[in-house]
Amino acid sequence: MISCETGGDRVLIPEPWNEDPLWRELGDSVASGDAHAWYAAASLSRLLHVPLLSSPYSPDWIDVSVSQHHRRLFSPRSKRLPAAARQRLIDLAFVPYRQQVAQRIESMLRTGRPCIHLSIRTFESRLGDQIRRGDVGLGYDTGQPAEVHFCLDWIDDLYEVMPNVRVRRNYPRRGSNDSLTKAMRAKYASRGYLGIEVQLNRAWVARPVKIRDEVLAGLAESLEYMLQSLPSEAA
Repeated sequence: MISCETGGDRVLIPEPWNEDPLWRELGDSVASGDAHAWYAAASLSRLLHVPLLSSPYSPDWIDVSVSQHHRRLFSPRSKRLPAAARQRLIDLAFVPYRQQVAQRIESMLRTGRPCIHLSIRTFESRLGDQIRRGDVGLGYDTGQPAEVHFCLDWIDDLYEVMPNVRVRRNYPRRGSNDSLTKAMRAKYASRGYLGIEVQLNRAWVARPVKIRDEVLAGLAESLEYMLQSLPSEAA
């Protein structure tokens, strides 16, 4: 299962605020999303022949990848909205997407097999004066043995396919941080859910060159190889 929470670029202006000048100002200025994360997620979805779940709304409008109480749920601009308007955004964008993801997980777990959920994100190659080194980061919960083993096996197989790709564990952020996968893990880990954040460095994934698609193909190939090598009851 592949998802992308940050790739949307749509602006949501629900009634009765759609004629409010503040909403129109926000709607004109907040319409960006992580197109590189969406491209990577869509590519992996196509290569692995699995559906893609993607939030259509801009994370600069409402960030569905974090909890409702996270300080980054709303952007500095959308925090200017009245409380009732912000709640309406939660009701129309946040809740339906979370429900859609949960329903897909439920459907997969009902088959009696584990659900492997890859949430695709990107990160800036430079943060202030710090250069972030690494091409791919895998975020997982170190307290979940199944997630630990999954990521270690995937790293080994990816190295066989693309030895020059630098993979780091729980980088640039830990998989136990506030996220969609953490929320789903709390509900479904006991039933066989694995929630992995796949963090891709924009130093390469933001460049529309051949190497980008080659790395994405390598990620898919190594993952497919690893899953095929698992016992049938664990695949």
